[in-house]
Order: sequence, then C-alpha cells, then structure tokens
Amino acid sequence: MIDSGAYGPWLARLRAACGGYPQAEEYLMVHHPAFRVGKKPFAILGSLPTMTLGVKVPKEAQPAYLEDPRITKTPYIGQHGWISLDWARFEDAEIRALIDLSYRGVAPKKLLSLI
Repeated sequence: MIDSGAYGPWLARLRAACGGYPQAEEYLMVHHPAFRVGKKPFAILGSLPTMTLGVKVPKEAQPAYLEDPRITKTPYIGQHGWISLDWARFEDAEIRALIDLSYRGVAPKKLLSLI
C-alpha cells in the first residue's frame, strides 16, 4: 500500500471509491497514487497544491466533459480520453460516477458482470 504522505485524505477518499471494484489494485504511477485493473489504470490522483483526479472517459465523449470548467484534458494521456477533475469542486457522488465510468471502460467484460 502506498504511503499517503501529502495526499492524506484525498488518497483515503480514492481508496474508498476504488477499492470495491473486482481486481482493482492500488499502485504508484509515475509518482502518483493510482488504481488499475489488470495493467489498465482507471483512476490517478494528481499533483498538489490543487488535488486532481484523472479518469478515462470514452474518447468520443471527452469534448462534452471538457465543456465543464472544473475539468481539463489530462496532460500526456489526454489524447486517449483522459480527463482531470478539480476534485475539491466535485461532490462525492459525481466522483464515484466518473470513477465507475472509467473502471467500466477498461475492465474486462468478465469482471463487469461481478459489479
């Protein structure tokens, strides 16, 4: 398990939101706490001081999400459908819904039947 360090309560919230998914695994992705299923990430905690959360949405839906001022295209991986959320500006239900969308977009079909 990753040491929460400076991520503190944000990492605890990420663990609570992601830990219940079948075969979800916490790991460190380029110095950022993240969750993946198999080798595919579905949630990445961003940098300080503004805590962000990266999730993958369907690439064709990404432009609609980017119309929301609380959302930006994730650096380096945004061209693959990743968006970054200004976590402090989102309700927990919104965060969980976007994490769920991201998980469902990368998880194998056999795991989706277990949700």
